[in-house]
Amino acid sequence: MRLDNRGVTLVELVMGLFVSFLVLAVAFALFTSMFHATETGTQRYMDKSAADITMNKLAAELSDATRVVHFAASNELRYTNGSAVRSLVFDPAGKTLTLYEFSEGEDPAIKLANMNNPSISLANNPQLYSKPRTFPAKVTAVSFTDEQGVPLTDVPLGDGALIRFSVTFEQSEVKINGVRVPVTQTAETMVKLFRDSA
Repeated sequence: MRLDNRGVTLVELVMGLFVSFLVLAVAFALFTSMFHATETGTQRYMDKSAADITMNKLAAELSDATRVVHFAASNELRYTNGSAVRSLVFDPAGKTLTLYEFSEGEDPAIKLANMNNPSISLANNPQLYSKPRTFPAKVTAVSFTDEQGVPLTDVPLGDGALIRFSVTFEQSEVKINGVRVPVTQTAETMVKLFRDSA
């Protein structure tokens, strides 16, 4: 019996390399696709969690408030919460929503006078704003209205009134036909202020 001692031809070698590269390319494409899907899903979950935390904290803060006043010119909402006065400031350029203790350490009458004063703002009187707590979500718009949908004005609102607030959150971008498109989500809720027993 005669053995064939012939080696691998160049054509067979090239075909073997081609098939190997093809299998590797398909495997790499599948891995990249799965990695991108996992990364996108994780980012969406993180964005949703940040938005939920923001809305829950806002609802908890405002449902304990007895009086609110909104100053649209300075993107600020001030409210009484027990003996404290707090300020919620929206920065459209930085896409942040920050909660401050307002006029901390002042006499209660001065706190209330400062709360109702539209000429006071974070830019003009930073010493009145302390203990900043910035919410984790990127915020692109904030709206505060009464229960009929009329925007809150510089006039204080209290006595168990209902207020509605909506917040528009910026979420991670998605690719549509190779172009990155920003995605936003708006959440809205309504809270009832505590009645001031005094």
